[in-house]
Amino acid sequence: MTIGERILKLRTDNNVTQDELALKINVSRQTIYKWENNVVLPTVDNIVLIADFFNVTTDFILKSDSNKKKNKTLTKDIFVISLTLLCGLLLSFFTWKRVYDTQTSSFNVSIYTLFVFYLVITILVILFYFVFRKKSK
Repeated sequence: MTIGERILKLRTDNNVTQDELALKINVSRQTIYKWENNVVLPTVDNIVLIADFFNVTTDFILKSDSNKKKNKTLTKDIFVISLTLLCGLLLSFFTWKRVYDTQTSSFNVSIYTLFVFYLVITILVILFYFVFRKKSK
């Protein structure tokens, strides 16, 4: 939501006309129209006046929703990476356990070999995730 969209929403939610808002903050109705349609941006002084008039903070008018979207994307990325690491670790452990149980006298497959294998697969899965995520945007 843009600054203009938030001003429009504040104005319509409070049943205030463009003329009333313009009169209250000492600008023309055309100026309010231009703000609401994102033709021009209001000055900082006007944003303060609008915030005072509607009893909201200037942050409410100025801040975009993109921060929330970024946080959701970051949370999703962390979840995917954590899930991939956990699955890889479990797969590595159960593979190592199965190999260990099937060998009789000597233990030929080292835990380090399986860990490197798991690490390479995990890195590839994470890289594919980020490559396809960027392509889908």
